[in-house]
Amino acid sequence: MAFEACRGGIVLFRMMLCVVVVAVMGVAPLAALAQEDIDAILRKLDEVIGFFPPDISSQEQMDEVVKTYTGVKQRLDDLVKASPNDDGVVLKRATLQNMGHNLDLPGAFDGAQEDFWIILDRNPTHEDAIIGLANMWVNASPNYAPGAEGLFKAAQCLHQNVPLEVAQRGLFFAYHYQGRFDEAYNQARFLVQQWPEVEFYRNLVDMAGAKSSTPPKGAPNEPKPTMVACK
Repeated sequence: MAFEACRGGIVLFRMMLCVVVVAVMGVAPLAALAQEDIDAILRKLDEVIGFFPPDISSQEQMDEVVKTYTGVKQRLDDLVKASPNDDGVVLKRATLQNMGHNLDLPGAFDGAQEDFWIILDRNPTHEDAIIGLANMWVNASPNYAPGAEGLFKAAQCLHQNVPLEVAQRGLFFAYHYQGRFDEAYNQARFLVQQWPEVEFYRNLVDMAGAKSSTPPKGAPNEPKPTMVACK
């Protein structure tokens, strides 16, 4: 994952974020940021708060991140208000608010969810919005896992029989959080089969295999892993 290179790197993050903000802002306020500048800041925020738990190790760092988040959120609010039919701008705000959810900021989860649905109501095949909402749901609570499963399958169907890694990985967690360990085990083995260079997927095989009722890994009658068919 992109954030792994910065894990534990609080000083590095603060330096990089400061460089990015200064480079794209100069002396201008956050409200003057162009969309490409916002993209740069979103990438830096993603390295620290694009996952849960976020890589925050001090109140000072938290204050800096929240200040940056709040400023970018206000700018995106303005852009969405000016161009409400611009799915790209709405997606940026959804992505930012998903990060805010990782910080437990009030209203962030509902705001992100609403933005993703705004896009999907207009364009049900918008892949980034499908995956964004699915990832948010699957990471939020097991209660959202069934919905996330449906979204990951929808994203995969957009690619027909060509495996979409982000969707296939998401399905593993959707199954696992629903307690469907046999399906999670098959999914983990499929991930290893398709992307053998990713060591993390081997760990998922062990995790799901410990709870699965299917034959143990390497057994003669172990079924071959298969991709969930697109219906």
